[in-house]
Amino acid sequence: MVRSDKRCDGCWTCRIRRKKCDETRPECANCTGLQITCHYGRLKPEWLDGAEKQEAMAAKIKSQIKQQAGYRRERHHASAVAMSFASTAQGREDSEFVNLIPKHDLSSDEPRSHIDATWPNAAVTLIDDSQDSIGVDPSKHKVPETLPGFNFAYNPQLGSRPGSEILSSWGEDEMNHLMRYLDHVFPFLFPFYRTSLLDPGRGWIFQHITHSKVSFHSVIGISAYFFSVALSEKYSGREHEMCKTVVWSKLIQQADMCFDMLQQDIQELNDRGDEANLLDKVRVMESIVQFLIFETAVGRSANWDNHLSPTIALFRGILQNYDLNNSVSALVDILSKIAQRPLYALRKDHYVWDNRQECFRFFAGILLFIDTIASTSLRRPPQLLEYHPQFLTDKDDGEYIKGEAPIRLSRLVGCHNWAIRVVAEISALDVWKKENMRPGSLFETELAERARYIDQILEEGMSQLKNLYATDTVTSTKIWAYAAKIYLAVVVSGWQPMSPEVRSSVAHALRSLQTVVSSSHLRVLAWPLCVAGCMAERSQEQAFRNLFSELDRTALIGILGEALRVMESVWQNRGNMSSEMWDVEACLNILGTPVLLA
Repeated sequence: MVRSDKRCDGCWTCRIRRKKCDETRPECANCTGLQITCHYGRLKPEWLDGAEKQEAMAAKIKSQIKQQAGYRRERHHASAVAMSFASTAQGREDSEFVNLIPKHDLSSDEPRSHIDATWPNAAVTLIDDSQDSIGVDPSKHKVPETLPGFNFAYNPQLGSRPGSEILSSWGEDEMNHLMRYLDHVFPFLFPFYRTSLLDPGRGWIFQHITHSKVSFHSVIGISAYFFSVALSEKYSGREHEMCKTVVWSKLIQQADMCFDMLQQDIQELNDRGDEANLLDKVRVMESIVQFLIFETAVGRSANWDNHLSPTIALFRGILQNYDLNNSVSALVDILSKIAQRPLYALRKDHYVWDNRQECFRFFAGILLFIDTIASTSLRRPPQLLEYHPQFLTDKDDGEYIKGEAPIRLSRLVGCHNWAIRVVAEISALDVWKKENMRPGSLFETELAERARYIDQILEEGMSQLKNLYATDTVTSTKIWAYAAKIYLAVVVSGWQPMSPEVRSSVAHALRSLQTVVSSSHLRVLAWPLCVAGCMAERSQEQAFRNLFSELDRTALIGILGEALRVMESVWQNRGNMSSEMWDVEACLNILGTPVLLA
């Protein structure tokens, strides 16, 4: 941050709170520490009227402080853990430091496997806060060839205690990027993720990245890129745009390198065969899912299927030793085997999970979700559909149940399990139809019966939503349900955008989407938004565009931007669409490669 040299009376937020302001720009220390909006500027705000508007703003600020209290406690806890790990690591010898992106050829020092290891001395500083305007000299207006402190590095030797090694080498910049991810980026990517006081919170993220080079790179990379985009939006100078370009070029190199490391990890697991232990498989699977999150988050997901297939294979491998006669579910069986401590039961089948277990539950749930959404653009049924009953609870109503083992996608992506499972069933039906399509009453009868069964689940689910309070997850699930109805209609009847059923579902989905005020909530609705938008009438196109018009540039990074490009391309090709040949899969491939809107 840059300290303003001109004397003033502090930001307007501190003034209304009657607090002393240190006048740091663009955010003062008080507002940064409390995670609230820092209002500053020469002109007096309209709401500072000494009357009702000022009282309303004061109440709003007080509410923001209260809402962010949990995040502040979590950040303080993570910092304390980091310092504790670092202090225990003092005196350890530093391993050799190798630049992951050398100035010359990458072929001379290929990275080795990184299972259960993160490199020490990782000076991953994408943006050096000590420089004015991220490496830009304001007086010269010249962009440097490389960003100061931008250095991706790894240790080729596998350490026995990678967590303490990396934490002992973290400086202020690394910690800032991590905390920026915990405080801003992760809540933006997963706005519905919530835990209780008895859960490990988001502390599992901290532990996870100390055991995976790929995850460490991706977390720091996402945070730095979002930060650079936010800066380039706030300060529209050419220097900031060019700096963002530099960060992007580095991220591309970094992503390619991470992909190589993942391939080596998978090969190492294959070479070990039966000797590969469960925890190694789990960690590699989690690393690949995190890498998928990284690529979709920054809008670089063209090769995502290359990453998804081995992840699914690993997931199946993790479950291959499960005894079907076991009295506990497959999920509880895995969680008990990877536990860091004995399970503490709250009540029957409800436990206090540790970081290791919560990490697996999170990534397993995200993988099941990604697999479902991916299937809609790949002409293949969801590969993990058979595991939905074992991992996804039938009782997902958007509420959080302490210590429950089965996963509630409503707490991860904002949609109740039943709606995502319906999308998975429709995707499987679509593939079955294309593989078995033939003239004859038997085929058409079976198609109608399977579609009728899915539609019944949809109607029952939507009926139950009417009895629930209008929470964010209820609204989100309604939008998914309307998109599922559109998807089912296209699978059964072909591309018929003017059919009454489709017109009604598009209209209902659009009205519900217009009530979503959070850009992070809209982001996790990218798939249903895109499906409904592709079927929009010409008169509705601008209404769908308006959903994106007020979003900042960080919100349009990744899947929301791709959803908009898909819709625009579909709208431009209206005249070329055949009702027999065109469908949702075709829409999701219209950009040349399948898109992953998850």
